[in-house]
Amino acid sequence: MAAATLTDKSVRALRAKPYVYRERDSNPKGFHVVVTPAGTKSFALSYTSPETGKRTAATIGAYPHVSLKDARAKANQWREQIREGVDPALEAKRRKEAQQAKQAAERAAKQQEEAIGTVAQLFETYAADMELDGKRSVRDVRQLYARDIAQAIGTKKARDVTEDDCADIIAAINDRGAPILANRARGYLISAFNFGIKASRLPRWRNKAPTFDLSGNPAALTEKAIKREPRGQRHLTRDELRRVWFALEESYEVTGGQGARRRASLDLPTQIAIKLLLATGQRVEEVLHATWDEFEESTWVIPATRRKNAAKNASGEPHLVPVTPFHWRLLEALKSFSEGTPYLFPARPRRGEPRAPRDHRSISQAVTRLCERTGIAHFAPRDIRRTWKTLAGSIGIDLELRNRLQGHAMDDVGSRHYDRYSYWPEKQRAMAQWVAFLESLLADEPAKVVPLRAAR
Repeated sequence: MAAATLTDKSVRALRAKPYVYRERDSNPKGFHVVVTPAGTKSFALSYTSPETGKRTAATIGAYPHVSLKDARAKANQWREQIREGVDPALEAKRRKEAQQAKQAAERAAKQQEEAIGTVAQLFETYAADMELDGKRSVRDVRQLYARDIAQAIGTKKARDVTEDDCADIIAAINDRGAPILANRARGYLISAFNFGIKASRLPRWRNKAPTFDLSGNPAALTEKAIKREPRGQRHLTRDELRRVWFALEESYEVTGGQGARRRASLDLPTQIAIKLLLATGQRVEEVLHATWDEFEESTWVIPATRRKNAAKNASGEPHLVPVTPFHWRLLEALKSFSEGTPYLFPARPRRGEPRAPRDHRSISQAVTRLCERTGIAHFAPRDIRRTWKTLAGSIGIDLELRNRLQGHAMDDVGSRHYDRYSYWPEKQRAMAQWVAFLESLLADEPAKVVPLRAAR
C-alpha cells in the first residue's frame, strides 16, 4: 500500500491487518512499515543486495521500540552501505556471528583457565601417585602440605607459583627453628612440580590428571635451609639395649588428679612391638603393619608392596626374614590382642572405618616417655634399626648379610641383574647368631630401673 509521507501519527493509526505500508516518495528508497495480523508494526528496507544480486527486505526494528525518526536514519545509513557495495543485512549477520564467535572463544578460554590445576590439585595428584608406587613418605607429604603449603599457595594455579613463593615457604619453616623440615619441604615442592610437568605424559595420569600448564619448576632454584644435614648417629649401646628391654616390662608410678598415686605399666603390644624391632632389625612400619598371614614356621614374608624400596623392586620379590623360637615367643604373646583383625598391632577402632594397623607415632611417644622415666639418652624408634645394624656388626655379621637381613635395596649391577642366589641359609645363620647374642645379653636381668621422677 502506498500513501503519503509517514508520520508518527500515521504509524500509530495503522490497523491490525497484514499489509505493507510504503510512502509514495519513500525516503530513503525502499523504506516501509510492515503490519502483522496481531498488530505488530516493524520498519524495514527493501533493496537489491550488492553482494548477492538478490532482492531483500531487511527489518530495521519494531515500532514503538524504534521510533520513525530513528528507523528512517538507520535506513539512510543502510542505503549508504549499499552504495558502497555492502549488504547491511549480511553485514549485521557477520557482525553477530563474529560476536558469537568472540563470546564462545572467551567462554572456552575461561573454561580452559578454570581447568588449569591449582597447587592443591597438584599435591593431591602427586600424593595419589606416590600411593600407587607404595611410597611411605606420602603421609609426610600430605601433612607438610596441610601445615605449611596449603594456606600460602594452595589456591594458586600451579603455573602461577613463583620462585619467591617457594622460597617464602622454606624460609617460614626455617624461621620457626626447623631447618631440616624446611629442606624436606623444598624437596617435596621440587618433586611435586616435577611431577606436574610430566603428569599429562604419564600413562596412568593421561587424560585423568588436571592440566597444570607448567613450563618450569619454580622450586628448583631455591636454596636449602641447611647445606649439610646432620646424619643420624644415635644407636643404643649393649648396656642401653639391656636397660631398655627390661624397662619396657617395669611398672612405674603415676601421679593422677589431686595427687593420687598408682602403678602403671606399658601395654603389652607396645612392649612387644619395640622388642620385635630390636630382635629383627626391620623398619618400624614393617613391624607395626605386619599381618599374621605373613608368618610361616621359620619365615616372615614381607610382601613387596610393604617394602620401603617397593618402587625399585622391579621383580616384585618379597623380603624374607628368618624367624626363630625366640621371635615366636614374642609373637605368641600378641595373639590375644589382635581382636579378630589380620594385624599383629591393630589400631583402636574408629566408628565407620575399617580396622587399620597402628601408627608409628604410638610407639614414638612410648619410647620418649620411657627415656624420660629411666634417664636413658633419648632415641627414636627408627634408631633401633641403626642399633641392630651396629651391634650385629660388632658380633661379626658382615655388612652384606646385615643389609640383606634388613631388606636394603641392592643397587649394584651384580646384585640387580646377575646374582639370583637367595642367601637364605646365610641369613638364617646370621639371625641365629643375633638371637644368641641377644639372649646372652638378656640372660642376667639388671637391677630394677629407678625412675628419675614420677610420670605425670
